[in-house]
Amino acid sequence: MNPYDLDTEVVEAIAAVMRSRLIRGQSVTIPGVGSLKVVHSPSTVVPTDNGSSLTPPCDYVVFQAVKTSLAA
Repeated sequence: MNPYDLDTEVVEAIAAVMRSRLIRGQSVTIPGVGSLKVVHSPSTVVPTDNGSSLTPPCDYVVFQAVKTSLAA
């Protein structure tokens, strides 16, 4: 077995767990790197020249980096 195949399998497994947690609305923390969470943006009414229109609701992923210094 090629060692890169194992690395790819590990990364894909970690990504699957992260994706699953985010889909369930849970945050994901990567120690020393930061965290990911899903934020919901509700539908909004936007005024237009012809009246108004609705923007659709959506969920998006937000990344918050850990605030650390790279200097040792």
